Amino acid sequence: MSRIYSNSYFHYTKKMEYLIGILENGFRGSYCREDFKTNAQGVFSLYIPMVSFCDIPLSKVSYVTYGKYGIGMSSSWGNDKALTPVCYFPNNSNSLLTKFISNIANDSFTKAHQGSNKCPSILAYSKPRKKYKKDGHRSDNYIERECRKAYTEFFVNLEKPKMKHPKMLLTFVTSNVDFIIVPNENERKNLIGYIMKFKTIGGNKVINNQDRLTLISKITTLEEITKNY
Repeated sequence: MSRIYSNSYFHYTKKMEYLIGILENGFRGSYCREDFKTNAQGVFSLYIPMVSFCDIPLSKVSYVTYGKYGIGMSSSWGNDKALTPVCYFPNNSNSLLTKFISNIANDSFTKAHQGSNKCPSILAYSKPRKKYKKDGHRSDNYIERECRKAYTEFFVNLEKPKMKHPKMLLTFVTSNVDFIIVPNENERKNLIGYIMKFKTIGGNKVINNQDRLTLISKITTLEEITKNY
């Protein structure tokens, strides 16, 4: 029977340059939009600094819509960094969980306009099962099986939602990496050329050439995954 979850934590991105940046320097947190609904304010947005991952198996990688480049981190690394599954709450105002989160969101929204930029941790790890607003992606959040590392420092209605957080950085070493994913063989060759010039991996200084070669051995392509998984 195929697994419904992976033992690796996957982070996907849309461009090779972003993947290279992660491989060299680690995962930099950025402010991401999360929408909440309250009785008093309706739907409003909090921008919470985070790094997001998922544990969707490679056999289901076609369901992922966040980019054709990715990196899979080991479960031990994820546990060490305290990656936490997102709490998906129902889009139903009668749900006790939804009421609880809505009340906290409403309180945070009010405090934000009084100058506070801290929110309870549960909001940083909560998400409605279905999106309140259309944004070009599928409406079902639950299928994403998201895990994340988040800070509880946030903004309301931030104008630059992809702004990097000045302090949030998740570093790693070569042995923490399970997979590196690129679209095809040409991109694999390009990435190998970049890796052989790396001075740092995951934010740590390269000790010797074996670090680079070990990282290269982790590379697979979407073509291979589609064919073999």
